[in-house]
Amino acid sequence: MKNIEKQDNLYASFSKRRMGLYKKASDLVFECDVDIGMIFFSPTGKPFSFFHPNVDAVVSRFQTLNMEPRESTLLVAAHNREKVTQK
Repeated sequence: MKNIEKQDNLYASFSKRRMGLYKKASDLVFECDVDIGMIFFSPTGKPFSFFHPNVDAVVSRFQTLNMEPRESTLLVAAHNREKVTQK
């Protein structure tokens, strides 16, 4: 693996890889019924993120010691999963 020197190539590669990461995360959610969160930054410093079912649900899992989601989080997650499976 080597650094991409040319800025145009760097931006194009980031864009392709970003879409690939989103697809992999979506597949993981659909196939394994997981909660997932990703945050990454473009070469220009612009933030990008992907969370399922939502950012609050994913963050709340890290804030509890037992890693069990709250009941309200489960309801939101069930609703979001239903929307995903309907597509």
